[in-house]
Amino acid sequence: MIQLSAFADEISPEPGEQLSVLGSENIHFLDLRGAWGTNVLDFTDQQIATIKQALADQHVGVAAIGSPIGKVAIDTPFSETLQSFERALEIAQSLQTSFIRIFSFYPPAQAAGWRASTTPISRPYSIPPTLSSASKRPIRTPTRHCVPGCAMFT
Repeated sequence: MIQLSAFADEISPEPGEQLSVLGSENIHFLDLRGAWGTNVLDFTDQQIATIKQALADQHVGVAAIGSPIGKVAIDTPFSETLQSFERALEIAQSLQTSFIRIFSFYPPAQAAGWRASTTPISRPYSIPPTLSSASKRPIRTPTRHCVPGCAMFT
């Protein structure tokens, strides 16, 4: 059976209204990207606890963490990306989801002559070797099919 999930931060910045609208549309899973005008990776631990309780109260699960990871040039320093990834793993674990949306990074900042049709810079559904080896957590490559821009980490 197909189950739909949705980004709800475009409905309202308030989680209560987000969940109310999802419920009215019979959608029981959320792709959590943000609330209160804040990106999910910038939530405090208290905000995570508040969202977790609201989700439980409304019987809504988190299908994926809608992170902005990878929305930087591929040649930028990796430390910030790694820090964001570690936070995404913590949040995903807390909200009981195995999916974290990531992007394929932008072309190099100094990309004179770079053309998207002829210059591959990443492979779909793969974890950059630095991300896998630099993380303090064991990471396996994605094991389920998902839409482009989404990867599963367990």
